[in-house]
This record gives sequence, C-alpha cells and structure tokens, in this order.
Amino acid sequence: MLVTLALVASARPYSTIGFETDDLIETLDSETGAVRVHFSVEGPSATWIQDDDADGEPDFPMHALVVAEESLILYGLLGLEPLVPEADFGVEHGGSAAIDVYMPEFIQGADGSWRSDVCDDERCTGHLLVDHRFSNWADPDDGLDTVVPHELFHGIQAAYSPDWPVWFSEGTATWAERQYIDDSFDFMGFAGAYLDDVSRPIDRPPAGPVPSFAYGACLFFDFLTLRHDATLMTEILELGSIDVLADPDADLMATIDAALQARSDTLEAAWVDFARWNLAVGNRAGGVESYPYAERLGAPQPEERGAFLDVDPRYFAYGTIYLRLAHEGGPMALWAEDDGSAVHLDLFPADGTEDIQPSVWTGTLDAGTQELGDLPAGTYFLLGTVPTRVDQSINVRLCLGASADVAGCAEEPEPTDEDGGGCGCRTSPSGLGWAVPIGLLGLVSRRR
Repeated sequence: MLVTLALVASARPYSTIGFETDDLIETLDSETGAVRVHFSVEGPSATWIQDDDADGEPDFPMHALVVAEESLILYGLLGLEPLVPEADFGVEHGGSAAIDVYMPEFIQGADGSWRSDVCDDERCTGHLLVDHRFSNWADPDDGLDTVVPHELFHGIQAAYSPDWPVWFSEGTATWAERQYIDDSFDFMGFAGAYLDDVSRPIDRPPAGPVPSFAYGACLFFDFLTLRHDATLMTEILELGSIDVLADPDADLMATIDAALQARSDTLEAAWVDFARWNLAVGNRAGGVESYPYAERLGAPQPEERGAFLDVDPRYFAYGTIYLRLAHEGGPMALWAEDDGSAVHLDLFPADGTEDIQPSVWTGTLDAGTQELGDLPAGTYFLLGTVPTRVDQSINVRLCLGASADVAGCAEEPEPTDEDGGGCGCRTSPSGLGWAVPIGLLGLVSRRR
C-alpha cells in the first residue's frame, strides 16, 4: 500500500521517525495483522526493493516483517508478555493496531532502536526502528535477523516495566538474539566483551555511552537458561518487574537469586559454575563442562602469571579473577595475608594445550596457609570469585606456588616504625584497572 507523508499526518508523522519529505513510503502487513513494516521505495531512505522470489513484494522489507512476526511467536512460546498494544493507551500511531516497524536511514552509526511512545507507571507501548539497508553488514539479512529480535525484546521488557538498568536491558535483549539465531555471531561478539573484563561486577558496567560490556551480560543470561531452560527468563522478568516498579534501584541479582531458588537452585551456586564455564572457553575448551559454543569465545586473560605469584588481587561481588601458575611439580600451597572468606577459589590444571581439566582443589580465601596437594608439573589456573553481594571489595595479598616458596610469604616479619612507617600495602594494578573511567575506552554499540 502506497502512503505519502501528507496522508499520515494524523497518525505518527514519518518526519519524527527519520524519513525525509522526499521519501516515498509503502507498508507491508503480516497476514495476522500483528506487524506493519514502513519502508521507503524512493528517496534518502530507499531500501533494497529487489523481488527475487517474484511474489510482488520487495524481499528485504518482507524479510523484516517475517523476522518480526517469528520473533513475537518465539517470545510467546516462552511465556513472555506480548508487546503492549497501542489501543491499550487509546492511540493508533502507525495507521493500524499493528506493531510498527520503520526502516529509515540511520546516519549516526546505529542500526536499530526501540522507542516507547506512551507509558504509565507500569508499562509502555512503542515502535521499532531498523536501518533501511544495513549496508555496514556483510549480509544485510543478517542485520535484520539480529537487530529485529533484539529491539523487539526491548518492547517485551517495556510490557513489564518502563525502566530497566542498562546491563539487564541490553544483556537480555542480546540474549534474545541467540534464541532466534542459535549461532548468532553478534551474540558471540558481545559475549567476548564481557570475557575481556570479567573482574568487573557484571551489574556495574562502565559509565558513559552504553558500552559493549552491558551487552556482554548476555553470556550470563544464556548460561542461566542453558543451566535450566529458556522459560527462566520469563520468571526473571516477572519477578524483576515487581522489584524495579517498587524500587528503580532494586538489586536484580537478588531477583535472579529468587527466580533460581524457585527452581531449587541458588545464585551463589550458579555464579560459581558461571565463572568455571568462562575459564574453559576458546583454546581452553574441551576438558570440562562449558557452553556448547565454548570454542568460539575468546578465553579471558589471567590477571597475573608466573612460576610463583605474590599478588594483591581486588575481588568484587559478581566479578572473577583468574591467576595462571607454571608449577614445577611437588607440594603446592596458597597463603593469604588476611581473611577473604567470601572469595570462592578453584584450582584447575590445564593439559599440554591448556585445555582446562577438572578442579583439583576448591576452597575459600582464608587467612594463613592452605596446602593444595602434591601436584604434578604443569599449568594451573586459580579461579577467584565473589558469588554473593558484599558491602565492599575484598583486597587480600596472596602467595601461590611451591609450598617452600609460599612459606617465605608466611614468615615475613611484621613491619615496624623502623621500617620507615609505611603501611606495607600492595596494590595490583591489574586488579584495579577497570576502576578508572574506562567508559571512554568502551565500544559504543550500534543499538539502543
């Protein structure tokens, strides 16, 4: 159906969407009437209008229509709330009761956006924008397959609450991409952004423009639904909406814990396994349980490495630090200067190719010396993570290596005034690296 700008002035003006006055707009409606796609066939926002299947409709806008309808069906099968109809707010902005998908030219590097039109205290209705051509993608159809499910999931979120924290909002929307396309390369890329910065609390992304790290929280949500099933997301959103509507600053990690406890699981147990899975990816995958796509992910780098480690890692709630030890063989020990018992520890050997093998020791970061066993020569990774909410970060000097070397740390004399009056404190630069304003360094996503 051909529509000019003048004819839709009583609906939602195309000029507010991003179309120009020179754009000649047409629309496509799904057979169910659930989705309407608005696109330009002539003008600055003209889309691809080839009709290779000779069905009388341009293939690219039709692909957008199909992806939108299939995504909504998928979300419905998961038990998620549907997008809020405009009629619930007494409006019909797109000229029909359908969910509107607009395809204007994006000129600022983005390629999709969800926009809420009308909200009350509990939910919003809105519309979806996707780029007219996805010319920056190797395959424009891949752009639609990725961005349409992502942005529509923001619409699903808006059916539960008008506002969500960015790590949750973008993390779950990127999770939704993999529900639609199992091997989504976009999902894998953003998961890598999280693995590049695993020491940072997952619910504390860098400040500034939305960073890739926030999208990378998708890996955590995918882990949870792999651990259980995809309908867990419905339960998290239902509980989360109650919490954020009561308090916009609600701790959604506690919400996730409640959803897991309803399934006889806990966030503490799940988080420890999440940290384990994240170690066994990339070139370290294959020896222990991890993601079905573990080999496609880049392995997180250890904070420190060496034949003997004397370090001061700083642990944050829901952050993880990996240390790499080249052990010569024989008794191995761990010494901690102070108590850090909220830190869960796992010691993993790696085979000759660095594939992670089952843990040989599990414990907590307790003050004093802990013998880890008489262990063969090879590479070992010490995993340290805080799987519970704590009031402040935990900074504890520790030594890891051959028992004889670790004994030297334990036998060091206490500092005195004659030593120069210093506190003797040490700080690991790598452990604090993300505490500076690295939001300036983060990648800005194409989506919002």
